[in-house]
Amino acid sequence: MPGAELRRARIVAVASSLTLLSACSDSVSPADQALDGPWSTGHTISGLEMALTLTWTRDRVTGTGSMNALPAPAHCGNTVVEGLTTVTLTADRPSSTEIHGTLTLEGGTGIAYQGSLNGDNHIDGALVAADGTQCAMTLFKGLVP
Repeated sequence: MPGAELRRARIVAVASSLTLLSACSDSVSPADQALDGPWSTGHTISGLEMALTLTWTRDRVTGTGSMNALPAPAHCGNTVVEGLTTVTLTADRPSSTEIHGTLTLEGGTGIAYQGSLNGDNHIDGALVAADGTQCAMTLFKGLVP
């Protein structure tokens, strides 16, 4: 029976190696990695423009960038943007297309962001102020002039 034990040991070793490889591998699928990079809004009806560099995983989207109010100040409900400010997006992906998170402005003001990924080149999204006001903030892959 030493041959059977040796085969079993090899199977266990291979299975353990595969488990370790999958545990240590990147949690980003190739499709998600294709979404990494610059995303922007261009000018919006609310007077806000935003550009972010986003990083995607299966269950999260994070990024940093800037938001500008043209003309200043611009309002989204009770949130006021006075001019150019840095922003950070931290969001969950409850599904492959849903995005729910918080956009934090320089100084710590946070506003909810929710969106839906459509294809691989735009997010139909909105800022949602604490008072419930929604301001459309559709993001497009790349830098929109």
